[in-house]
Amino acid sequence: MGGWHVVKQGEWLTNIAAQYNITDWKTKIWDHPSNSDLAQRRDPNVLHPGDRIFIPEIAPKEISCATDCTHLFVLRKVYDEFSLRLLDSDDKPIRHTPYTLSIGQQTFRGQTDGSGEIHQQRIDPSGDHHGVLDLPSLGLRFAVGVGDLNPVQETVPRDHTGYDNGISGLLMRLRNLGYGPEQVPTHITCEDHLPSACRDAILTFQCVEMGLSGESLTGTLTSETRAALLAKWAS
Repeated sequence: MGGWHVVKQGEWLTNIAAQYNITDWKTKIWDHPSNSDLAQRRDPNVLHPGDRIFIPEIAPKEISCATDCTHLFVLRKVYDEFSLRLLDSDDKPIRHTPYTLSIGQQTFRGQTDGSGEIHQQRIDPSGDHHGVLDLPSLGLRFAVGVGDLNPVQETVPRDHTGYDNGISGLLMRLRNLGYGPEQVPTHITCEDHLPSACRDAILTFQCVEMGLSGESLTGTLTSETRAALLAKWAS
């Protein structure tokens, strides 16, 4: 009969499909008619906690085989990709720098490319996806949370009352850019309830990146601030 899965923080579609032993997540889940509304509003890799995804019933696969013989069956394994770009305080790429990336039980070693990027192609979508990125030559260590980034679209509570109008997703991107806050609240549905650390981070961004001053500094996620933040994060 199938059923509904309620997205939790840190889940994305490949990860959810793995929980139900589904390898073809796009055809079986994302393109299912029951998920058409969500598919129009979301990136399958950036879901919001509380999103509801319909998981169809998967019929078992049957294969006829000759008796009194040994048969080898190969189970298809699905992997995800992980990409990250590292910039220094002057927005210059951190090039050709050795790193160790640990995600769950997996460990990868390499060096950033000429654009300061890290790209790993065989990330197991099942299990724990929190880890650590070490840059030993720079003495830096960063916490990594695969799938923890929330959407930034302004939303209405179609599926869940915890929708925050893109606030948590914007603050997460602000933190990724180095402005903080250290802890991003994920259950605030009104910007008026943001703690002072979040407002300070927004004020700093408006001053440094947008060149605002005086009364133009609002410490709030105005439409202009949202646009500037997304443009900076995507650059």
